[in-house]
Amino acid sequence: MEYRPTKCIEKSERKKIMENYKSNKKHIACISYGKDSLAMLEVIYRGGLPLDEIITCDIYATKTENIHDEEMQKFVEKADDVILKRYGIEVKHIRAEKSFEQYLRQKRTKGDHIGEPNGFPLLFGSWCISKLKTGPMNKYIGDNIQYIGYAIDEKNSNRREMGKYPPMNTIYPLVDENITEEMAMKVCEKLDLVSPTYRGSCRDGCWFCGKQGLDSIRQIYNTDKKKWALLLKWDKISYTRFTPIKQTVAAYGKRFEMENKGLVPIGPKFRWDMLKGDKPRSRKKKKKG
Repeated sequence: MEYRPTKCIEKSERKKIMENYKSNKKHIACISYGKDSLAMLEVIYRGGLPLDEIITCDIYATKTENIHDEEMQKFVEKADDVILKRYGIEVKHIRAEKSFEQYLRQKRTKGDHIGEPNGFPLLFGSWCISKLKTGPMNKYIGDNIQYIGYAIDEKNSNRREMGKYPPMNTIYPLVDENITEEMAMKVCEKLDLVSPTYRGSCRDGCWFCGKQGLDSIRQIYNTDKKKWALLLKWDKISYTRFTPIKQTVAAYGKRFEMENKGLVPIGPKFRWDMLKGDKPRSRKKKKKG
């Protein structure tokens, strides 16, 4: 599989990107165990591209517990074993200096609310991504060359734009080879490396993220008392609300409790003002005439 720079990259930049492949610096592949990053390793392997290291960043909720549930952790271990046997490189697991909980409790030194804990990340300008993932990875990679697994039809607009115009120390093998997300999935299927997250049997990402869907939050409440207790503990010290719709963890807990008792509806008919009483409330119908 011959390397071909994507047509989206301007001609003046192609030579620099080609030189990155021939660079004496280390070539490091960054993986998340999703289909795109795992398929990227196969593209690198088949294309004979230089590869010195494979890294992943483990995110920890507390000092001792990472974000993976048991099923996902087993898949990670399986994938590491397959990668070592197939590509001859052991995956290096790095992590941030602190856990999510530690950063959440860390006192603010700039902007509004100086002296208060960081609290839950905001919808925009979230501190968690840079503190827990991109920061540690960028620090480890330094000025070496990094491979990132973005597909040519990446749905995230920011990632799609980065794939078109990559930084000088970054290479997107899937973009360069016109590999789509569907093609990446087929590669993983052939290698038996399809994450359980694609089957919907476990959550992909941080279970403490306020941007996750309502069903995911409800599942934590109903199935994992330990995680829910942590969310409640963090909720009490955070000046920011848990979710973008500005609801607290405690409010979600009350909602789910009332759902389980049949006191409020599950679905679009639910309204937050229903939590003010023990019985479901309905809007008064206007009298005709």
